[in-house]
Amino acid sequence: MRLKAEARGLFGNRGAFHVVLEPGWCLMQSRLVVGGMAAAPDGEATRFAARGGLRFPGGRLLGKAVGTRGPGRVITRLRARLSDV
Repeated sequence: MRLKAEARGLFGNRGAFHVVLEPGWCLMQSRLVVGGMAAAPDGEATRFAARGGLRFPGGRLLGKAVGTRGPGRVITRLRARLSDV
């Protein structure tokens, strides 16, 4: 399910978010912020994870310049781990 939301801060700052909500996970993105969370059953407990980050103009170019790993490798590793479950 795709939604649009607006976040409001304590000091009056606001931001529009695009939200993808599916069973077990959620992804939220704005112009400057990205975040996600997921939950899965693990025996009689629940496994939960959350991740967030900042986005800024030129960030992708800066990452290439300093040699940070892109999201592709992280996604590939996550898929491999989930296929073992």
